Amino acid sequence: MLSHYDCTLDKDPDDFASPGHIADMNATVDTLKERSSTLKSELKTLQVTLQTLRSLPTADDLGLQVGSLHQEVTELRNHLEPLRSGEVKPISAEEKQKLQVEVKKMQGLWMARKKWFMDLFDAVADGMGGDANPIDLKVS
Repeated sequence: MLSHYDCTLDKDPDDFASPGHIADMNATVDTLKERSSTLKSELKTLQVTLQTLRSLPTADDLGLQVGSLHQEVTELRNHLEPLRSGEVKPISAEEKQKLQVEVKKMQGLWMARKKWFMDLFDAVADGMGGDANPIDLKVS
């Protein structure tokens, strides 16, 4: 039985490539390998760039955002116009101090009322076995 190698001996010697042609083909293969690696790195760079571009808002989205921001600027300007024109009277330092004192009083009253409620609730909860929740006691 003839092997694969035996069959090649029967072929015409003109069918084989010359050493010069083989060297040219090897040079072409090496050049293509180098170009392939260059193209692969370029492909990776372009894929990253594409992903970055896809994550950015589109022109339509940016147009909507710009329109929304223009509307917000208009509303803020309308709100500031009375302040700039002098129609609104600024409060004095004394009035501001009075308001701060009043706020502190209201906060203290609120804290006291919250404490009174919690004391009352704790008393009611003790009467109910201690596992009561204020929401459970709400009358609708």
